[in-house]
Amino acid sequence: MKHLLKVFLVFSFLSSCDVLIQDELSILSGPENEALEPFFEDFTRESGIKITMKYLGSVEIMMALKEQNLPYDAVWPANSLWITLGDT
Repeated sequence: MKHLLKVFLVFSFLSSCDVLIQDELSILSGPENEALEPFFEDFTRESGIKITMKYLGSVEIMMALKEQNLPYDAVWPANSLWITLGDT
């Protein structure tokens, strides 16, 4: 049952991303999500899709969203408010 919950969480997150996933997905995330790293490692082993996480604070993620060329496929701050404030 625990395994099914992990898979559900990972797929729920990935389905909310508006990107075409190839072999790797890079995510700019808040440090509170670092505890989920083992789930992404399991997902990588099972799917072959590598997930790379970089952790920054929510305000830093907001500021990164204002840049022209954000080198990440997705962002995952603590609250979607930071996406709204940063996404121009």
